[in-house]
This record gives sequence, C-alpha cells and structure tokens, in this order.
Amino acid sequence: MISFKSFIFVDICFQKCISMRKFVLFLFVVLFGTFTLFGQSVDSQTRKYWISASLGHFQTVKSVEGAIWGIDVNMLKYKTLLKVRFTECSEIGPFLNQPEEKYHNGSLMVGKGLYKKYFQLSLSVGIGLTKGVIRGDFISGSEVGLFGSDLYKKESFLSPSIPIELELSFIPLKQISLATSFFVDLNLKNPMYGFLMKCSLGKMR
Repeated sequence: MISFKSFIFVDICFQKCISMRKFVLFLFVVLFGTFTLFGQSVDSQTRKYWISASLGHFQTVKSVEGAIWGIDVNMLKYKTLLKVRFTECSEIGPFLNQPEEKYHNGSLMVGKGLYKKYFQLSLSVGIGLTKGVIRGDFISGSEVGLFGSDLYKKESFLSPSIPIELELSFIPLKQISLATSFFVDLNLKNPMYGFLMKCSLGKMR
C-alpha cells in the first residue's frame, strides 16, 4: 500500500524536475539570443581540439549529493562543437547510509556557441548512458551512536540519458584554457545536475 509520505516524496521530486527543466529552458533562450546577436563573429573555418579534466559537485532530484570528476574530448569545426564526455559521481559525507550511491555516465554531445579569442561560451546537448548504484528498500537501522547509518537494499541500473551542458571558458594561452560549466543529466532513474571546474589542453585558438 502506498503511504502518504510516498506521495509527498514523489511530489517533491516532480517539483524539482519541473524547476530544473524551466532553468534549462531559460538557458536555451539566453543562448539562442546570443547566437542570433553574435553568431556572425565566429570564423566558419575555425578548427580547434582539446581534452579537458574536470572536478565538481552534483546533486540528484532525490537530494543525493557528492563529488563528480571526469574527462571530455572536444573538437570545434565549422561553428559546431563535438564532445565525447565521461563522468563518475560518488556520494560523499561523514555519515552516509549504505550502500553509497555512485553513477557513471558516457555521452556524445553536439553544441553551438560564441567563440572569441580569449573566451568561449557554448551550450551542448546529446545522448548518453548512465549506470549506477542506488539505495532501494529500507532493510535496517543502526543502533550505534547518534549518527549511525541505515542499511538499504542495493539496486543497480542502466538508463539512457539526455546530457545538457552550458560552459564558459577563459583562454589565456593558445594551448590552455580554464572553464566552469553547469550540467544536467536527464536519465530515467535519478536525474541530476551540478557544476564542473575544468582545465583543458590542446589547440584552443
């Protein structure tokens, strides 16, 4: 039998998804306006390629949060950004319930943006696969101390996903750039969002 608390939890998750989608839609509108106003400033013959290492923070719609790190390979050709991205997310905290939740994602993304000599602003979207371990049904609680962790059933999943990433890069040198990005992973099991700090090497300008 479904409890009233279950209905409250589903409603909270739904409201968070709606808010996240509204924010992503707002980002699309802003970037579309940027493309319209400044798109002609991009050299259509520009070719760049670089590899990025990233570290940041994530949170799921079920309020699980932790650290995320990853690597992506990028190529810019004729105003189109192609990106292959791999990330790993791990729940962190001093008193975690068991099992700890972890997520792995691999994505192929395509983007457009505004590309200047020292700055890049891009919005990418694509398709991917998210694999992870999450907590299922409650099994038992710890009776040790005030901060004992609870034990839940371990559930593994594999889900298709739609990754979205908005990235702003500063390019002080031709071969090096520093960037920050906001990302969303719309998978079917536990959608998440967060931010990344990146360091890139390659042909940046």
